[in-house]
Amino acid sequence: MFELLAPKDPCLRPRVRDSGPHHIPAGSTLPTTIFGCCAFVDSFLVSLSFGEAALETPDITPLPPSTINNTTTTSAILLHRFDSATTVIMIHSVGEWPLGTAVPALRVGSEMAGSLLETTTGLVKRGGYPRESKMDYAALAIMIVLVLLAALIFAILYTARILITLTAIEDPTAAYLPLGQSDHKAAAVLGIDTEARHYITSSLFGTLRHLRSEGGFFAPWRGFNAHFFYLFAHHSIDVISQNLLGQVFPGFPARIISGLATSLVFGRFAMVCTHIVISKPQEATWFTRLRSTPWSTARKTLPAVAIVTLLVNLTRELVRGLATVGVDGPTRLIATLAACLLFLGIVLPASATLARVQASHLPENVEPIVPFDRTFGRSDDSKDLTFVEAWKSMGMHGWKRVAKMFVKLAPVAVALPVIFVYGAIFVVIAYNKISL
Repeated sequence: MFELLAPKDPCLRPRVRDSGPHHIPAGSTLPTTIFGCCAFVDSFLVSLSFGEAALETPDITPLPPSTINNTTTTSAILLHRFDSATTVIMIHSVGEWPLGTAVPALRVGSEMAGSLLETTTGLVKRGGYPRESKMDYAALAIMIVLVLLAALIFAILYTARILITLTAIEDPTAAYLPLGQSDHKAAAVLGIDTEARHYITSSLFGTLRHLRSEGGFFAPWRGFNAHFFYLFAHHSIDVISQNLLGQVFPGFPARIISGLATSLVFGRFAMVCTHIVISKPQEATWFTRLRSTPWSTARKTLPAVAIVTLLVNLTRELVRGLATVGVDGPTRLIATLAACLLFLGIVLPASATLARVQASHLPENVEPIVPFDRTFGRSDDSKDLTFVEAWKSMGMHGWKRVAKMFVKLAPVAVALPVIFVYGAIFVVIAYNKISL
């Protein structure tokens, strides 16, 4: 199907992009400018890529020579890049959900847009005359659509992250339920009707309405600027440390050590990001809240941060091993199933538990946006909430609510990056078709 949309004349066949640095193709000023912006976006997304994606970029590898000789078409090039990017998207989905699925997918989309502009601006009419300038504005329109779609994806996926965090910490009657017992058993002893408890996060749209009633229209994206700077700083330092450690401990050890050390260094920043999400609007900026948060408080969350980081990184390495053994269908299927099972069984529960540990250190003068008790059912308030205690405090009812919220959000989080990638493929092929 894609072959039918490709140009048949060999003179009009698009060139295969070099895997080296971005180069500006010959052409008019407008597409050249757009291509330069696209190259910048791709380089910027490299710096944001989770873990080692900035070091290994299979999503922009060129086609094998045998494939080029047979099918040198825009669609074949882009489909090959999309297929080779699947492993990266899958690996990073395990590490940071749901935003982990977005960054590699957006990198693929930006690379496709760059291929589009380089291909179309490199083509000329049979007489050697340049392409009409009206096609330049078509390329600009396509770029605007892709940018708006990318912004929409980030906004929705970030909201999904907020909803999971709020669901993990909310517990209206946590102060009355003893630690280590199920909600129903403890409630039966104390005469509390657990089924009658009202959870704000029991409804997806109800949670969104509550957030907007408390924090205004942009409340579902609260703390986005802080989280953006956190991701940028965290993963930039992670990449640099991986490069340095890779000289001594190449491969797996460098990634594990670098990820753990970087997460511990940014432990206070991560806790502040969680506090911004779970608290009612404050006049102070995120930078002011970061500066006013003492290290003595953030240090208490570092054991939980270390546990979650190790669990996530080890899970991701296992998925990497399964996914990179080969590119055949069964191997890819096994890796996909493994990523889903490991995420549901390890990464999601560990991340929800870490959110509870961080929430337990919310300052007393800050009111939470959803009800929860900072002790999470502990009888001894003088001690800090440990990772194991936070895990036990969830109870079966809490895990069910987190799972239900995840089931509601997962289709959207999975579908949006896929739609973006295939949408980019479609507009590239369509543009290549109508511009000839």
